[in-house]
Amino acid sequence: MNVVRAYDWLGVAYEQLGKKDQALREYQKFLEIWKEADFSSKEIEDAKVRVAKLKGMGSQ
Repeated sequence: MNVVRAYDWLGVAYEQLGKKDQALREYQKFLEIWKEADFSSKEIEDAKVRVAKLKGMGSQ
């Protein structure tokens, strides 16, 4: 499970560094792996919000 969360953590790190394209890719990997999750998770919901925000800002 922590291996999957690493994609989310990488997304956060890239976002904080201003690397929006990389952040978006990592969040999308995270969500793709857990797309069939049968549980709700704060991390999943947060990643969805971050992807929407990054897509709305346009990539750099």
